Amino acid sequence: MLVVREIVGRQDEPRFAERRVERLAVAWDEAPKRRLRRTTDAGTDVAVDLPRGSFLADGAVLDDDGRRVIVAGRTPEPALLIRFQAGAAPGRVAE
Repeated sequence: MLVVREIVGRQDEPRFAERRVERLAVAWDEAPKRRLRRTTDAGTDVAVDLPRGSFLADGAVLDDDGRRVIVAGRTPEPALLIRFQAGAAPGRVAE
């Protein structure tokens, strides 16, 4: 099991360009959690134990062994999109 204690960078940084990428799926409600345990898409067992106040943003690099990086990947979530008509009078949105 790999234990991650810090975020080492962002996936789009040039120093990670040639690395093989393993994704660690993180849902929106798990992103602010500092501790969790998951398996990457390649089967690596990972325990995350980050300092308080850390946030698992999409693209956060959690480990770099020189050949591969483990990257937090936010899972797609359903969303509600509300559009307001331009120029409409303000009114009650919900009751």
